[in-house]
Amino acid sequence: MKKFIQNISCIALLIMLAITITNTSIYSQTTGSITGTVVDAKDKLPLVGAVIQIVGSSRGSVSDDNGE
Repeated sequence: MKKFIQNISCIALLIMLAITITNTSIYSQTTGSITGTVVDAKDKLPLVGAVIQIVGSSRGSVSDDNGE
């Protein structure tokens, strides 16, 4: 019976470790910043509401009144 409890404890510890590692890698990728100004190619005026998205991800932003 002691061996069974030790095995269950070991499995539970491994599961908690796997969850911790997974959560850490997920949350470590959610920070950062996008900087710059989006302007019209012709008249060089800032574009309001332009959608900026990082290629290959769902992360992005929208430009403000100043094109930033």
